[in-house]
Amino acid sequence: MYYNQSFDEMPEDMLLHGKLINDGGHNLFQRDPPPSFRKKRRRKYVDKEVEVDDSVFENAKQAVAPKEVKKDEIEESEHPPSNENITENPLESVENQAVEEESIAPQNSQDKPNKTHKMPLRKLFDELYDTWLSVKWKTRRNMLISALKPYFENDYKKTVAFVDSNLDRRRHNTGSRFRRARNKCNLNRFNYFVTFTYSDAKMDRETFKKKLRAYLKNKVNRSGWKYYGVWEGWDGKKRLHFHALMYIPDGTMPGELVKERRYNTNEKRMKETIGNTEFNEKFGRSDVSEIIEPMKDAAYQYVLKYLNKGGKAMVSKNCPEYISGWVKRGELLCEMEKRENRYIAYPDVKIIVDGTGEVVTVDERKPQEALRKIQNFG
Repeated sequence: MYYNQSFDEMPEDMLLHGKLINDGGHNLFQRDPPPSFRKKRRRKYVDKEVEVDDSVFENAKQAVAPKEVKKDEIEESEHPPSNENITENPLESVENQAVEEESIAPQNSQDKPNKTHKMPLRKLFDELYDTWLSVKWKTRRNMLISALKPYFENDYKKTVAFVDSNLDRRRHNTGSRFRRARNKCNLNRFNYFVTFTYSDAKMDRETFKKKLRAYLKNKVNRSGWKYYGVWEGWDGKKRLHFHALMYIPDGTMPGELVKERRYNTNEKRMKETIGNTEFNEKFGRSDVSEIIEPMKDAAYQYVLKYLNKGGKAMVSKNCPEYISGWVKRGELLCEMEKRENRYIAYPDVKIIVDGTGEVVTVDERKPQEALRKIQNFG
């Protein structure tokens, strides 16, 4: 009955159920949609299955592979003619034009036929999209159109419609994933930024993934750690790193923090960093930095940018995105423009937590303190 009332018409003591979110500076309350809205179900997507030649994926990788420079070419390039345009990046020549279909489409050979297998068309799009993630957007779109055109009987309009709709889907999914990750960071307020790198003398890539996951899981269960991290180099193009935003309670930091001087390949100079002796002993190398309040946004942005580069996220189970519960109408300041059922809450909003029924005050400047109380109640 209250869903038809405006914000000003609601009584002050009216209880609203929803999610309390922190955007980094304010408490925001997202009210649950009406029951009639929740009953609606999306129509199930029926994907078309196509016969895919395995050479499609090999050609896709070769399209973005770095060009091999032969020794003769290196000697000739020491004194290149001034009137010639030398292109180091093979993708620069196709930035403003579509890639030729022959370079990506399957190439049939009479001597040795290629293997084929069936797969959903949208899955084929996703695999090609991920392979060409480093390519500029316009070039990537043209490459996708050229690669998928044979599966639409060379109908250009149908191919473009399919590619554009799925590009919008991927953009929407990436934006939603980034927004959820940002909400986790703002609510949990991590206090350390840590980068883990493995040593070849200790383990390989797969062992590094398993051991680090098990190590962090143990710290979460026994010491109350929290973390949100993204894998860099998951696709194998770069050395595997794990960039993590972590909450490490006082007195639970293992080992010792020591200063180390290492060569930074990006900056091409020696740089002083801080590492952890236990992390180094178990995995190979670590960089540890304490997150101070003025620099927290820069630390969050540095880690979350790898989501847009195809990085895989790994999050601890005690790292929620929001606090679910009941809030009185009088605890809300106003309704947000162009956002249905979303309100700006007062800086010290009180919420009745789901499950426990405890009343907790959430300070918008320190929401992590209220979250710790809630998790201790649970």
